Amino acid sequence: MSPVADCTKYIGLISATLDGAATHEERADLEAHVAACERCQERLEGARALKHAVARLPGREKPPEAVQARIEALRFGPSGSHRQRWRRRAAVSAVAIAGALAAVVLGRSLTHREAEPTLADELIADHMKYVPEAMPAEVASEDPHEVRRFFDGKVPFDPVVPRLPGARLLGGRLCRIHGEREQLLFYERGGTKLSLYVSSRQRPTTCAGKSGYHVCGHEHGGLSWMLVGDAPEGDLRTLLSRASL
Repeated sequence: MSPVADCTKYIGLISATLDGAATHEERADLEAHVAACERCQERLEGARALKHAVARLPGREKPPEAVQARIEALRFGPSGSHRQRWRRRAAVSAVAIAGALAAVVLGRSLTHREAEPTLADELIADHMKYVPEAMPAEVASEDPHEVRRFFDGKVPFDPVVPRLPGARLLGGRLCRIHGEREQLLFYERGGTKLSLYVSSRQRPTTCAGKSGYHVCGHEHGGLSWMLVGDAPEGDLRTLLSRASL
């Protein structure tokens, strides 16, 4: 059997495996193939990253035709000659798709009103862009002291790393919201990712929601904390009110 025919067979197995529809024997067959085929290895990594991006859409939303076409292009596109190149290309594609999906969801939320994107819109869009495989934390640690040291000198305030009750710290990265450098801290609670934005700029202490996501604000020690996630508004308020340093 020719290499082209081999790859054609395994393209279908990639989707079936990621959807949980492949048998144990089919998964083993695919694993053996991608270990020796860089082209299918690229397809598998790209499809896996994009599946994470699509999964972040609320259940009612469907990727538009342009996004679906881009997913297919990634799956069937040409391969590079080195492992580092295909991993980077898959990561960049995943970030692009995640950004497109975020834009689609937020765009639909704004179609019924003539207004500029709000702070809540920007925070939710930034939160939705996060794809672990493609945009990992710049500092990945559960140690608040290690994470805080990463931000020393990088933000225009003394960095803090709050402890959220029942949530596990994952790490963080620098971000820029409305032109200002801020801390972005990642947490996990009950299988759901939460993003906490810490800024020296005054922010609202109210809650806002878009497309199944909520943003709630809190002031502590002269800093603004903005917590974003698809958890209920009441849960976010409770987490902020019970947070500690």
